Amino acid sequence: MLDQVVFKSVVELFNKEIQLATRVEILKQKTALCYDFDSKTIYGAIDDCAVGFIDSQSLKRFFAKFKLYPTDGVILAMIRRLDLDADSRLNKREFIDGILPQESYSKGSIASLKENKIKKPFTHTASYAVAQIDNKTKLKKYDQLIAKRDEKI
Repeated sequence: MLDQVVFKSVVELFNKEIQLATRVEILKQKTALCYDFDSKTIYGAIDDCAVGFIDSQSLKRFFAKFKLYPTDGVILAMIRRLDLDADSRLNKREFIDGILPQESYSKGSIASLKENKIKKPFTHTASYAVAQIDNKTKLKKYDQLIAKRDEKI
């Protein structure tokens, strides 16, 4: 049995993770609602050498343009959160899937997330975790959406 102090610390840690995930999802939704949001353009701006992936060096160059200088550890942590195939770099699908909201983005859903953040923080995170477990299905759906969009262009 865990010591009560340890148990409470772990619960607090998970609660902070839930709050962070909720804030990130809200930011993703707000960003996706911007009229000029284009994930391919954003990807291209970070993959500035057009090598077909984003690695720590391309992220460093991107951040430097905005006078941001995160540590190597922070950059590696960012890549690891989005890197589905564990190759320490992000292909276009991994990157775009990582910056798009997990839930349908609308002003109503943003309000709902804010409400859940305050009243029921576990509700949103549970759906977020389920979405992360089913990455293959998400990627397949994403590929279908991109293919449909590309057909229209």
